[in-house]
Amino acid sequence: MRTRLLRFAFGRILRVSRKTHEASPAEVRELRSIVEALKKAKLKLEEAYAAQRRETAALRGANERLAKENETLAEHVKTLVGINRNLGRELHRVNELLACRFDSPATRERALRNREVHVKHLQRPSGANKRFTAKDITLAVKVARQEAEH
Repeated sequence: MRTRLLRFAFGRILRVSRKTHEASPAEVRELRSIVEALKKAKLKLEEAYAAQRRETAALRGANERLAKENETLAEHVKTLVGINRNLGRELHRVNELLACRFDSPATRERALRNREVHVKHLQRPSGANKRFTAKDITLAVKVARQEAEH
């Protein structure tokens, strides 16, 4: 519709300007109404453009905030992956220690050496059944960690 209006307006203006005589009052009124319509259309387009610029700026700001949040979350994920890896290693060590309590002393010593927890960290098995308890294993892991730090 706008292009039709523009074609009509420019065609009418050209036709009037080609004439050698002055335009009639009806033609002047018609041209003024066309110019007013064009001004209104221009204002609407400018308002739409300004609204689009504001929306683009708001989206750009939201995008930057999301990018920062994404970086923060990526760092948290890296931390959690590291913690998960360490917990997996500790769980594997504890499982090895738990498996050792049913084996012979030689097998237990070999498994403990393989898992960087030496036999000297474990006290003699407590209780009448001569098996390692969870308390013994926890103490062994704690002592092994302290030695690894020093």
